[in-house]
Amino acid sequence: MRTLMNLFKSFLILVGIFSMLNFHYASAIGDLKINLPTVIISSFKVDTSLFEISEEARAILITIVFKIHHPYTEDIALERLEYKIYANDALVETRITDPEKFIPRIDKIIPCGKIVTLEVSPIVSLAKLDKNTINLILNGAARWKVAGTSYFNTSQGILSVPVEGIKTDYPSDKEFGTIISVKDKDWNPIAQAKVTLSSKFFTLNKLSDEKGRAIFLNLPFPNYTLTLKVSKEGYFPYEKSIEVSEPKPPTGYVVELYLITKLTIEVLDVAGMPIIDANVTFSSKNVGNFTKATNASGIAELEIPKTNYTLTVSKKGYLTYEEVLDLSKFPIESKVIQLKPELTWWEQYRLYIIAGVIAVCIIVPIVLRLKRKSL
Repeated sequence: MRTLMNLFKSFLILVGIFSMLNFHYASAIGDLKINLPTVIISSFKVDTSLFEISEEARAILITIVFKIHHPYTEDIALERLEYKIYANDALVETRITDPEKFIPRIDKIIPCGKIVTLEVSPIVSLAKLDKNTINLILNGAARWKVAGTSYFNTSQGILSVPVEGIKTDYPSDKEFGTIISVKDKDWNPIAQAKVTLSSKFFTLNKLSDEKGRAIFLNLPFPNYTLTLKVSKEGYFPYEKSIEVSEPKPPTGYVVELYLITKLTIEVLDVAGMPIIDANVTFSSKNVGNFTKATNASGIAELEIPKTNYTLTVSKKGYLTYEEVLDLSKFPIESKVIQLKPELTWWEQYRLYIIAGVIAVCIIVPIVLRLKRKSL
């Protein structure tokens, strides 16, 4: 009996150990699904010298540099890389790259937490392209695009990851990273906001995490312009131009998103009739200016960020209306504004003119009398 009890206890211990191992295994799978590798194109260069050697060959050399960032808790191996090259939306080449056969310079094993560079230099035939596209390529005016998928061998099997970014002719081999922090007006983080960094060389998209951060690695510099766009449903979209140049590239930006408010402004004259084409302007140091003209009914409808403004309404022939509004604390949906007619020249200065005439009529006779007496 005691032997059976000991066997039963041993069985329970084994079940417990197995459950713990299974839990850690499931956790590892969860981490693996969340922490995907990142594969981006960090350089794309076209060499047309092959075409000049033999026009019949109609071939060029393209050098593409892929950057692979691996955040796993285990080492993984690059199994293969499949990608397609387009010029002006025309398919130029389809490639499947086995790093073991074609790229002897790179180690197939990618350590966790490391960034690995993979360079490929395919000779690409232009025989199937039309003359116009070939001429654009030879003149350096073609719009290039690369789309692909990378496959990694992990402990959980083969994992596929899309190649991020479409990039051509980076201005420099130097790279930097930047963090975009998205916050509301109270500086609370905004998660799941779409953050886009784009230039004539590439376009990258990310969603902000629970801390409101979107992290971009391996950006090139110096000397080009980035366009930063941030958007989320219910918030007014944000856009900013960023100059990337030596000696220090931008390392981070805080983007403040404002909730959208919809306003209806009705502009009337003193008789209550609508005023057409009156300029309704909301000016703010935080978000800039928003202007709209009133329609045939004297109404201007605007969608603007919910913050503080100076509201100005103007129309030729009327006195300008101005008011300070804080829509973040005291939101409104509609407002009726009456403009008073602008005074004519005579209406503005008639009292001064009449007073001057009266003064002249009184003073001149007195002066004349005094002169007569002195004589």
